[in-house]
Amino acid sequence: MPSTHYVLYARRSTDAEDKQILSLESQFDELRKFAALRGIEIAEELTESASARDPGRPVFGELLRRVKAGKVEGILVWRLDRLARNMVDGGQLIYELAEGRLKEIVTPEATYTNTGDAKFMMTMLFGAAAKYTDDLSAAVKRGRSAIFARGKVPGPVPLGYSKIHYTEGARGVGTVIPDPERFDTVKRLWKEALAGTTNVSELWRKARYDWGLTTRPTKDGLAHPIALTNVYAILRNPFYAGKIQRNGEVMKGEHPPMVTLDEFRRLQELLKAKRGNVSAPPSHDFLYHGLLHCDCGRSLIGERHEKNGHVYIYYRCGRRKVGYYVCPSKAVREEDVTNHLAELLERVVVDPTMRTWAFEAIAWWAGDDEVSPEKLARRAKDALARAEQELATLTDMVVSGILTIDEYKVRRVNQLARIAHLREALASPLEKAAAWKTIREDMKENGLRLGKQFRDGDDVAKRKIVERVAAKVVVVEGRARVEWRAPFSLDVLSEARSSMPPADCAVPSKGDHATLG
Repeated sequence: MPSTHYVLYARRSTDAEDKQILSLESQFDELRKFAALRGIEIAEELTESASARDPGRPVFGELLRRVKAGKVEGILVWRLDRLARNMVDGGQLIYELAEGRLKEIVTPEATYTNTGDAKFMMTMLFGAAAKYTDDLSAAVKRGRSAIFARGKVPGPVPLGYSKIHYTEGARGVGTVIPDPERFDTVKRLWKEALAGTTNVSELWRKARYDWGLTTRPTKDGLAHPIALTNVYAILRNPFYAGKIQRNGEVMKGEHPPMVTLDEFRRLQELLKAKRGNVSAPPSHDFLYHGLLHCDCGRSLIGERHEKNGHVYIYYRCGRRKVGYYVCPSKAVREEDVTNHLAELLERVVVDPTMRTWAFEAIAWWAGDDEVSPEKLARRAKDALARAEQELATLTDMVVSGILTIDEYKVRRVNQLARIAHLREALASPLEKAAAWKTIREDMKENGLRLGKQFRDGDDVAKRKIVERVAAKVVVVEGRARVEWRAPFSLDVLSEARSSMPPADCAVPSKGDHATLG
């Protein structure tokens, strides 16, 4: 490919102003014929589906970078407004012509070069394209205002309503009517909320699991069960009282309301006044929110229960909808999870092989003459080779019956994390050494003592410890199964013996070994 060449650029947009523009295939066909007639050799074809109203198109940006680098001699395009509909992009093209890096822009209508007349004409055409876009945008806004003034909605309507169009396949405003499948169910939700005898979370459970309320299917996807946020959106939307909101204005809609305006206002006051009853659930966060997973793969959801003045927190799997797969896993108490995690954290250590390499890296980073970069790299490669060999032996341990399948899965994930960590350390030794220096100083002063820190800490401290050392926590039959982040692992005697470094890889500092062992 020559160092300079002509590029064919075609763009198609979904904007209203581009609806009459040829398709990308048609633009390519016509431009190829035109290039053959003109004797232009096309070295590359670039295509983009994006609006040119604002700067920032990625393919056009790449084209400009090639022009500035002197790799594009000319641009072949169907029409000048395919390149830009804003003065920023248009100005850059004119500037590149003026600087001589771009020789010409060729269209079937005209050829634009570095002449005063051509650049003046380009300025006028780019300005006209930008003005056309602005005028069209203003017209669309005026049209939307007129639509809202008539009580209609140009976009999608809330759950419980649908639209009909009198012309088949038409899009846009249409007429809003009750959704025959969901209107009565959503109205029932409003009725129970207005009664004030239950909270929003309980309403959501009823609507989702008992009444089977779902979102509307779209052209891109099927209907799915409503979420708690959907319920709050319904109860706070004045659309259900026959009103339409737009830019802070409230207008009367033509659609049939589900509730009266007085009922809507009363519910809003109820939502504010009775926060423990029908308002949002308490703002407290569960300790392990987002950290615990079920064996089936779903996240565990926290639940708060009060009985006889005591508060109990449970975590249960989210797969519980009747008619779908219901996970058989039982709920687990937060207290039981905490106790088991504390037991595991008592046995967590820093992987000896990685610790040895890290301390050597720290010595090198600190300027210790006894440790050279070559020696550091050799030790890291040796540690990586041992870690990869240990990964290979895990399969033999399963075959021999030493490990169960579940134990194998956990150890394999941990071993892969060790290998990834060592490879990353080889790629950026200085950064890793600096991070390890911080860890070493902290451990030198306090020891690892994760179990004690976990037991003694508050909820914030507990959560930080789990996030720091655990890549994933899976709860199986009430017991936590942890995939540890590198460089942490369980202090299993057999594992420790197999992964201990040879005698010639002793840690640099005896004090460090005594503190961290």
